[in-house]
Amino acid sequence: MTNLWMRLLAAAALFAAIAPAQTTSSSAQDEEPAAFLDQKERRFHFGVRARFIPMNILRKGELTTSTENPPIEWETKLDRKVPIFGYGITAEYQITSSFGIAADLLFHQVRYEMLNNIRTGVRNPNSTVDNRRVIQIREKTRAQFFDLPVIVRWRPTDEYGDPARWFLGLGPTVRQARNVRSSWEQTQPIIDNPITSGVAPHTRHIYGATVAAGITAKDDFGIRITPEVRYTRWLGQNFSNFAARTNRHQLQILIGITF
Repeated sequence: MTNLWMRLLAAAALFAAIAPAQTTSSSAQDEEPAAFLDQKERRFHFGVRARFIPMNILRKGELTTSTENPPIEWETKLDRKVPIFGYGITAEYQITSSFGIAADLLFHQVRYEMLNNIRTGVRNPNSTVDNRRVIQIREKTRAQFFDLPVIVRWRPTDEYGDPARWFLGLGPTVRQARNVRSSWEQTQPIIDNPITSGVAPHTRHIYGATVAAGITAKDDFGIRITPEVRYTRWLGQNFSNFAARTNRHQLQILIGITF
């Protein structure tokens, strides 16, 4: 009988020693965060994006050029008619918990009117009135700009499933000018057969570098809202025609909704 009790006590002591170790191991496994690849978060997201451009796409200003032989003075004044809002579509891909990539196709309508005053001959320095012959031509041009930025985003190394995360971004942007249409009207002196339509001088493709900063927030249904600020430095100009010149600096505020 004594041997039986001794055996039962020894078995109970062995069980008491093993049980805490198993509980500790199980708790450690439960607390270990899942790897990014094991999470059920979607990597691809598609949606729409709207943007506000506080700096006009076209530069403001006047330009006067002249030649001595023959004596011609060409004065141009620009009237910009560019909306401050644009829109487009976006696609995002999350590579790791910290790095992702976003590509947009953004549309913007551009219009301007440019008044050209062309004076020929030499001005009389003794006269207070400029009596040189003047040809006045008004140009109206419209175009569609399509921007394609590809932004690599970096996020801090917190959990990918957090409802809101800030990010920094950097990448190239290409702009294409399409459907450029122009019309000219000579208002002084009026001629019988003026050139009334055509295409203003322009560059179809230009390239730039973009930096970005923003926040991505999502709700329980998986809808992601991304307010963002971007700055682009363009390496060229779509329009560089007297006073009609596109701005090389572009600041924009965007908000995207993706699913």
